[in-house]
Amino acid sequence: MNSNGTVSVTGKHDGFPCHEIWKKVDSNVPKALYTFQKTNLSALFGDMERSVNVSG
Repeated sequence: MNSNGTVSVTGKHDGFPCHEIWKKVDSNVPKALYTFQKTNLSALFGDMERSVNVSG
């Protein structure tokens, strides 16, 4: 997190299970930066096929 409250996330994840990235700065309301709904159980195996590059 930067000093102005901006959060940046870059990476990869599998297509299973569901994933979320949230931020909460001080007493502000939490904010969803990224949500992913699962595909199927077979997406858990193999390469990390989902890329994430978010900021907010």
